[in-house]
Amino acid sequence: MKVSSCVSIGLGITTLGLAAALGVVASSGPTSAPVRVTMPRLIGVPEATEASVSAQLRDAGLLLNLTTLSRCLGHGQGVGVLSQSPAPGTSIAAGSSVLATWSTVTCH
Repeated sequence: MKVSSCVSIGLGITTLGLAAALGVVASSGPTSAPVRVTMPRLIGVPEATEASVSAQLRDAGLLLNLTTLSRCLGHGQGVGVLSQSPAPGTSIAAGSSVLATWSTVTCH
């Protein structure tokens, strides 16, 4: 039912007032599906910094939830993102929070 604004239908009642009295809700149309984005790769990006990882996610429409790890977990580990969730290439809703673990030490 399309409701025009304030057109008199008699007896001093407007279609807008009648619609409200009948409980009719006006809508601008169907709601759209949430915007989806592809999760970028954060692990192993050369010369990544916490700021560049945060900016990369912000540019993709995502939020960063970062955990910092300051101890060595194994030989070859370096400074940068050690893990991320969701995985790279995953389709997720824009505005979602991404979990990442950042290493601040290089293991020898």
